Amino acid sequence: MPFEETKKLEGHEEQVFIKRILVSLSLAVVSWVLTPGLIYEQRIVLCITVLSVLLWATAAIPLYITSLLLPIWLTLFGLYLPIKILPLFFDPVIVLLLGGLLIARAMHNLKLDEKIAITLVSLATNTKNIVIFLMITTAFLSMWMSNTATTALMLPIGIVLLKKLKLETKIYAKVVVLGIAFAANIGGIATLVGSPPNALTAGFLKELTGNVITFGGWMMYALPLTILLLPICWNLLWYWFKPEFKEVQIKKEKFKIGGKERIFSLIFFLTIVAWLTTPLHGVSSSIIALGSAIILLLLRFIKKEDLSKISWSTLFLVGGGLILGHAIVESGLSKSFIQLLGNSLLTQPLWIIAYGLIAVAMFWGVFISNTAAAALIVPLIIPLSALLGVNPIIYAVSVGIAVSLTFIFPIDTPPLALAYATGYIKIKDMLKVGLVMTLISLILVGLFALFIW
Repeated sequence: MPFEETKKLEGHEEQVFIKRILVSLSLAVVSWVLTPGLIYEQRIVLCITVLSVLLWATAAIPLYITSLLLPIWLTLFGLYLPIKILPLFFDPVIVLLLGGLLIARAMHNLKLDEKIAITLVSLATNTKNIVIFLMITTAFLSMWMSNTATTALMLPIGIVLLKKLKLETKIYAKVVVLGIAFAANIGGIATLVGSPPNALTAGFLKELTGNVITFGGWMMYALPLTILLLPICWNLLWYWFKPEFKEVQIKKEKFKIGGKERIFSLIFFLTIVAWLTTPLHGVSSSIIALGSAIILLLLRFIKKEDLSKISWSTLFLVGGGLILGHAIVESGLSKSFIQLLGNSLLTQPLWIIAYGLIAVAMFWGVFISNTAAAALIVPLIIPLSALLGVNPIIYAVSVGIAVSLTFIFPIDTPPLALAYATGYIKIKDMLKVGLVMTLISLILVGLFALFIW
């Protein structure tokens, strides 16, 4: 690109950056002006919330920087002492995610994730089965690894398979790429370490209600949805795009499993068992995750340089969400909002309330990161549930899951962004089938909240 064009592009980006900052600040000030009935603390927290949400939504600055600014703003305005809010950056929720990221890094170092993926996919016998095996593998890995890392691993495997089998047609490639991205979202809801909103929701429930959701407890809520949504998604993609059905010969690839892989597999298996049996032994999921990560570090399955490769930005984003949620509740802002909203909802049927709350969560999940959406909505849902006389755990978990089940735009979740970046799909492809998948998810999450959970 010529120098002059580069200079113009940089100038345009700078103008967009300034506009987004100014709009975010202006609307934060407007929120102060329009709420004279609130006390000082609540108005400040409202302004900070509006500003943070807009910065997250517009990505005017990196999302994690907005999160890191939150304790600074809350301290400078005299609302909290640093000793009160900074520890939330190392909340048990953060420790659980940190342990999960380190365990996933060890799996990646041993190339076990790739071996699992290729081995499972090699079981397929035709083009339709290839897609479901890719989706099952992606969903399974997303339960234990970050959605982003799983998608980054599985998309190249899917594309290589397309090329090897000479199936790189436009229609079939859309199904493979979207199937992997959608499965990453669906699998990510199944465990506490699968997606940041899950752990964030569990953290809010513990802080605001005293209810502790164990690793196994969360899976009891979310895993049935994952199991149900995967085949629905598979059939929907196949029906929507109608690629040709073709028998193929897939080379069975075998991998040697060495001593290190066996040791890691044993540690990983014992970690999962410990997570699932927390009610029996009483050790928290976060301590189990941290302990497993330390063992892997001592065994050199995780090296010093790996510490710089895990997603610290995700941990900061979740920490900022915890801080914002804490401020919303402690200032009384959530109580004021709930009283205002609760009066209008008290007369509504329960199914309208349930679907309304889940739809709001999904709406925010479309336009801002799912972690930011959970940080904004879950602290409000919990006291609202108590006011309405419904189980706060059910509604908080429903909302925590719902923010991750949006499939409409590339900006919704990192897996969708990575899928779009492959060049195999267009916005209209994702928009059409993604909207249907999002509506199906809305219906199912609502049904689970009303009748199953």
